[in-house]
Amino acid sequence: MPHAPLSPRAAFLVRLYRAGLRLYPSAHRERMESEMEQVFRAQCREVLARRSLGGCLAFAAGAVVELLLTAMRERLAAFLCLMRMKRPLTPLARVCWSLGAGAPVAALILGVTIAVTLSLPPIYMSSTRVLVRHAVNSTTADPFLVQSEAEIMTSKANLMRVVEKLSLTERYSPEYLGQGTLHPIEVIAILQDRIEVRQFRNTSLLEIRVHDRDRQLASDIANAMAEAYLQTRMEPVNS
Repeated sequence: MPHAPLSPRAAFLVRLYRAGLRLYPSAHRERMESEMEQVFRAQCREVLARRSLGGCLAFAAGAVVELLLTAMRERLAAFLCLMRMKRPLTPLARVCWSLGAGAPVAALILGVTIAVTLSLPPIYMSSTRVLVRHAVNSTTADPFLVQSEAEIMTSKANLMRVVEKLSLTERYSPEYLGQGTLHPIEVIAILQDRIEVRQFRNTSLLEIRVHDRDRQLASDIANAMAEAYLQTRMEPVNS
């Protein structure tokens, strides 16, 4: 029985669906391909006639997910059936069947990963470097000097100067609270999650990296940390 004519858009979707049916095992296609295509034709005609563009996109996405999941299930079932047979599979056949069963899963995971990545807000990274100098009156080099200076740079006292200079309690409070103001200690905890201080390529340089959704704020925090550290090192040491 000939099919009713479809619109160009519906015909395009049907061709894509027919190509996707190749993901199923050949035995399943021989039994069900015609019926599955006929059902998709009817659904596609109804959706394009009655729904908006958003509804059409949701229908297409749902059809892709359903096709991938059912194809994976059918290939897995066929693989398990062959594994239960008395005649063992050759190593090459086992590899082919494993790849065939895993291809829909890999495609689904890749699609979900891309969709989630595109939906996330951008995160910017800014960095600056500070030279760590040995004490002038020191006779031996301290092998832990850079590590010690990194701990000073990320100390609560140093970060408190950054919080006060950039007024971070006011800037971060709307992002984390519906109303009210964050405590400076809470802002320091937020900073500690967004900053990274490490030695730069086995040199006496400390690299400060700051991650934030605000590009300019990330740069301001990195520079303020470097300035606060230099100010700390210039202060006289109480004996």
